[in-house]
Amino acid sequence: MAERTPISGLSPAENSRAAVPASGGGSKTTAADRVALARAAAAFHKPSRHREALNMPVLGDRAHMKKSVYGKVSRRLGIELVAAKAIDSTTRLAFVWEPRIHGRDVQAGKRIRRIRRRHKRIRLVNATDFDDDKRVVQQIFAECFGYSLGLDASSYGGMIVKKSRTNAAHDGTIVTGPVATPDANYVYQVVVDNVVSGQLVEDIRMAIVGYTPIFCYLKYRPVNDRFANENTHAQLAAVHDVASAAELAKIARFVRAIGLEVGEIDVLRDRASQRLFVVDANNTPYGPPNGINDRDRRIALSWLSSAFAAEYLSGEDIGVG
Repeated sequence: MAERTPISGLSPAENSRAAVPASGGGSKTTAADRVALARAAAAFHKPSRHREALNMPVLGDRAHMKKSVYGKVSRRLGIELVAAKAIDSTTRLAFVWEPRIHGRDVQAGKRIRRIRRRHKRIRLVNATDFDDDKRVVQQIFAECFGYSLGLDASSYGGMIVKKSRTNAAHDGTIVTGPVATPDANYVYQVVVDNVVSGQLVEDIRMAIVGYTPIFCYLKYRPVNDRFANENTHAQLAAVHDVASAAELAKIARFVRAIGLEVGEIDVLRDRASQRLFVVDANNTPYGPPNGINDRDRRIALSWLSSAFAAEYLSGEDIGVG
């Protein structure tokens, strides 16, 4: 694992709690970025004005959200996740949590529009037309980045990644093209060579809050298990440690275009071309990922809590319910 670099401008105690991981190569993180991230983590080891009781109605699968990373963030911020029926004229904030396949349920969409008509002042988090279909992900990726992840499997001769269009299937395989009869339930994509040290692959998972990348999880597993969901280890990194300013601008366009207000994206960097590929997007993240140590888990939750509070809990009137 990468060593942790002390951050200038922080006290020894703040560095101990919240040091940002150094990158494997030359760090691209600015001093301001590193201090801001570290102070965000350190701040949530102190009492917060957001710790007072706050109800946030959930449209969708509230039980799933309670078990997710944003269930943990909510508890950290003193937020009680309540049923959508609690929405009334005093509600200012609610969360749409819909684990789904291929777009929003029609009835759920109608419900969101009805709530917006009745309650003009409410802010609905993740009430977008986000679609986690990997075919949609690769289409929007190509539009934003200017190069393609998807392949025409019927004509491409070479190694191809085949995986389900549905989210969190973890069923990827590498096949040899051309494929005589491509399956419409799967996508066929470029084989990204994301092998790093030895026989490990590196997956970059970016946490998104308010359409903005906040930090990254770097996840490592054996190359033979590249499509599995069991990590050898995982660690934290600042976004500027893994992507250039130009790449981050493209990522910002991608999350806006696909409608990912809060969630995570999975990114791979190809070793030969050094290109980034966004391979997945998720608006109902579970995490933090397996393989991460307790210290980094706490820091990740601190960063997410800080970002969520700054984006959604600022202002004079934040109460709901």
